[in-house]
Amino acid sequence: MRGMWRPAFPLIGLILAGCGASTSTGAGQGTPSTAATAAPTAAPVTAAMLIAVADRVFLRTPMSGAEYGECDSASDFSACPVTPRLLGRLEQHPISGGVGGAAPFCRCQNFWPTQSITATPAAGGGVAHVTIFGSVVIDLVMTVVNGTLLVDDTLCSGRGAATSIFANPVVPCAPLRSS
Repeated sequence: MRGMWRPAFPLIGLILAGCGASTSTGAGQGTPSTAATAAPTAAPVTAAMLIAVADRVFLRTPMSGAEYGECDSASDFSACPVTPRLLGRLEQHPISGGVGGAAPFCRCQNFWPTQSITATPAAGGGVAHVTIFGSVVIDLVMTVVNGTLLVDDTLCSGRGAATSIFANPVVPCAPLRSS
């Protein structure tokens, strides 16, 4: 049996040598080209770009066209411009509760008649500040992923990281009414 395998060993060695990393001493060989390693340069994010993405998250409802709602439809977030990280969190239904829960972006249960959006661009993304119900401000924190501007987190404006959609529990952005 041993004799049958001996001729195969040199052949296997040649095959494996062909698969390994090459080392070259030739000029210009084995050196990565600058074009292959240079990071792509992206155009700066503008306020208009942030607002356009926010308009895709909070949009006029198709039912009446006179009210605003969210991009998700029955917990289907495929129409929402979100990062894979935020999509994973949304699919956990972090704002559902025993009483029916709330819509994940606005953290509310109703449509709203008006909204306004301002934006603060930053390197690689920025924040869209969306005012709903006249006084509730939700920050859509955005980042560029593979050349596309996407929402990566939501916060209650001015209330800090404890209001992130990734916090547990997720708190409402609307002021709580005292009884």
